[in-house]
Amino acid sequence: MTALLVYLLKTSLYLAAVYIQYALILRRTTFFTVNRIYLVFGLLSSFLLPLCSLPTSVTSSLPVSTLLFEPGAGIATPSVEVPVATQFVPDWQTFALIAYLAGIAIRTGMLARGLRQIIALHRAGTEQMVHGIRCITTHTQAPFTFFNRVYLPAGTLAPEIVDHETAHVSQQHWIDLLMVEVSALLLWFHPLMPLYRRAVKQQHEYLADRFVIDHGTSIASYLHALRHQIEHTISLSLTSEFYFQSIQKRIHMLTTRRTSAAMILAYTMAIPALAFMLMAFSPRPIPPSFQITDAAIVLTSPIKQPYQMESGFGERMHPVLHVRRMHTGIDLIASEGTPVLAAQSGVVVKAQYADAWGNLIVIRHDDIYQTSYSHLKSMNVKQGDKVLQGQEIGLVGNTGLSSKFHLHFELHERNKAVDPVGYWEVGR
Repeated sequence: MTALLVYLLKTSLYLAAVYIQYALILRRTTFFTVNRIYLVFGLLSSFLLPLCSLPTSVTSSLPVSTLLFEPGAGIATPSVEVPVATQFVPDWQTFALIAYLAGIAIRTGMLARGLRQIIALHRAGTEQMVHGIRCITTHTQAPFTFFNRVYLPAGTLAPEIVDHETAHVSQQHWIDLLMVEVSALLLWFHPLMPLYRRAVKQQHEYLADRFVIDHGTSIASYLHALRHQIEHTISLSLTSEFYFQSIQKRIHMLTTRRTSAAMILAYTMAIPALAFMLMAFSPRPIPPSFQITDAAIVLTSPIKQPYQMESGFGERMHPVLHVRRMHTGIDLIASEGTPVLAAQSGVVVKAQYADAWGNLIVIRHDDIYQTSYSHLKSMNVKQGDKVLQGQEIGLVGNTGLSSKFHLHFELHERNKAVDPVGYWEVGR
């Protein structure tokens, strides 16, 4: 879940950088085809670059995906082979995921409603071929295109306007729009996504205008056709259509001198910008003292003094609540004040009193593994501290929902609890 949220954050930042460069430098140029390519390529890059990373130096001493647990001295055979339990408590990541999926559901509903409107127009219309393109005459207030079809209002329409709409189809603008709508569905929360969609559609309008002018229509007659274009339009998200609010910009572009070829150098700025973003979001090398090898992790016992494992991993009868629950760790019985050690080097992400867990320490070792230490009498570290393997981090206690002095120890792999006992036979 964390990986998904980080990916969406990186994608959002990439997309923002691509759009800001377009808005500040490229939007006013007349390189419409290049602008279209830039926006589409920038959209794809925003989703692909977060999946890439620059190579970092990582020491490899263990096979990938190997997990070793080195028990300390004095491990006794479990006196009770009944596993222990915790109750699922939703955290902020769970709520964030629920909100994200709810947004996607709402956005999907809006798209479905727009699609139903288009289907209704299609069924009510009559089809004819214009320049080898399917055109549907129907009850629409303004012409628009949807995928490879043109939808025209009933009645006489200026040939220049029809040529404009057929240009959308011949230049396959629907592919760009489909990509934009899928992206808007996934990034519905992004404040710049509506502006990005508008920028892509605006370039499509410029390209269609240029197509009409380049094929023999004078600018004067085309501007006359635009002035007679209907002001009211329907808003269909997957369509290329005349938006009245954008006609002034289109007229301005039609009457603007073409941008000097020297300005094409501005597009080369996108290359170092993308390289900078890639370096900015690539994982930093871990200092040698805290480096974990490849995807493997080597754990040592969190208690070195003699102790007894009372409860294992799995479902059991809770000793205090007297209900059957899933126990996602192991309970190590030891005397009060026994030192508790970090099972592996890492960063403390939590060190606080946590209700039923009592004094709780959570250490993140890498992007895959983390360990937790509960019911401590006291804690010797705080959030943000870097700890070394074997370093004392607290003392065995009986805080929280606990019936005796013990350490509740958990190992999580990709945010899922795993049974440490299963690895005890693979000691070094």
